[in-house]
Amino acid sequence: MSGNSSHSWQSEKRPAIPEIVRGHIENGASLWVQYQELREALPEDDIIVQRAWRRLSANLRGAELSGDLGWELSLAQAEDFPEAGEFFILTWLALVVSDRQRVGKVIDLVADNPESIVGVNGAVTLAPAKWLSPFVQGWLESPQWPARVAALAACARHGQDLGSRLPVLLSDRHPEVRMHAVRLLARTGVFEPQLLAELKIDKNPNVRLEAALLLSESGDREGALEVLKALVEDPKTADALAQRALDRAATLADDDEIQDWVRTMLAKGELDAQAIRVVGIHGDAASWPWLISQMENGATAEIAGFAACDMLGCELTIGTFFTDDPMRVSDEVAAQYDLDFAILPDVQQFRIALATERLSPLLGEERSLRARTLDRYRAEARSATA
Repeated sequence: MSGNSSHSWQSEKRPAIPEIVRGHIENGASLWVQYQELREALPEDDIIVQRAWRRLSANLRGAELSGDLGWELSLAQAEDFPEAGEFFILTWLALVVSDRQRVGKVIDLVADNPESIVGVNGAVTLAPAKWLSPFVQGWLESPQWPARVAALAACARHGQDLGSRLPVLLSDRHPEVRMHAVRLLARTGVFEPQLLAELKIDKNPNVRLEAALLLSESGDREGALEVLKALVEDPKTADALAQRALDRAATLADDDEIQDWVRTMLAKGELDAQAIRVVGIHGDAASWPWLISQMENGATAEIAGFAACDMLGCELTIGTFFTDDPMRVSDEVAAQYDLDFAILPDVQQFRIALATERLSPLLGEERSLRARTLDRYRAEARSATA
């Protein structure tokens, strides 16, 4: 059959099959989440990232070609499951056809599902500038915070200078807007001391983390470390945010500073989860008695187990030092965790190993696997700025 034939299958317009389109939408949502995780991984593997992008692009194209059906199915999916991946697809399908009504619908939905802004930003970041240009000005002037955040993400991605408008956004009433405004400020390379001082004490921890990164970029390493350490030690800081602050602090600080930090925290007695993790990542043999004592505390047993794995450079698996047997942990610890799912430290085995000096040799050079990885990140960061 000739390729120019009017009956060629290539020229026939076939109706979209809902089940297939729904598959593209669901696959695209999960693939975008995977793609984001791969891009944020250190060190980034370019080949794996490109492969993930090709798979994501194929599903995006399938959703795009389905027209109105793709939008309707994506909207239903986002309303039923308001997750970042679903909102990435929904935003993408609104932008690709430059539909103001659909983009407005996305913004309205995000206002009711704040965490989904991550997906909107993901789509804005990947979208070409010509898709965004019809919307950015309106987003900046919008009374809805998701629109202002989307505008800042677009400006950051495509290098647009907001001039005198940026300071206004840095004092925006919504913390998500302030956080993205700080990120855009970092790209300008303009670091005003008074502005940095105000951002350091912002009431929102996410903004303070971005301020710490900005302080680091400006050359104020000590100021950045001050903010990062406070975030890690603050029990009100969400675990994921505290982990980011911890990783960044470990990148900025040298070994002596980290060890001083560990000793300071140990002197305080009770610590929150991420601070306990610092002891595991950067502690030495002298930290074992304190860490083992945290294994006996119902509130900290599990995180102390993770910290012990960090010190030993091992995985959290059932074996000599870890158990899922409720008879091998205290009643207080057993009452705190579901032993059908949790793997907890066997305190008795840790104490025996400590008494017989079997723990210290396991530390090798007293540098855990994670700490050695952070050493590499530090070296890469310093060489990049040299």
